[in-house]
Amino acid sequence: MAKRIFQSAFGVWLLVMFVMTLFGWRPPESMLSEQGVRWAEVNLRPDMIAAILLFYGIGAATFLSNRFVALGAAIQAPLAVNMAMYHAFVNQVLIPGGLIATVYCLCVAALLWLNRASYMPLFQAKP
Repeated sequence: MAKRIFQSAFGVWLLVMFVMTLFGWRPPESMLSEQGVRWAEVNLRPDMIAAILLFYGIGAATFLSNRFVALGAAIQAPLAVNMAMYHAFVNQVLIPGGLIATVYCLCVAALLWLNRASYMPLFQAKP
């Protein structure tokens, strides 16, 4: 029961992030370091935003529908690591961006751990 509540809450969070990204929300420059602003100007192109939207949308759909949750968590992992690395090494502003990225990364790690039984066949040798 607690797993389903956590999964649904994370799915709602991803749905909110999907809608915010879809409507073009960007963090104010006061939340970003000088390097973070330059990185965002160069790298947040429409194709990158479309990829981020795809990640958020797939995650929200899988977690809220309770189908393919392990796949949704595995799809979220690269985006979570990318966000954490950006805030750790490029932006270097802990609050609020780095904190949100850390919580996001921890939520994805928790979902990967909760669904670890789904990944076991990947690591078993075939006879």
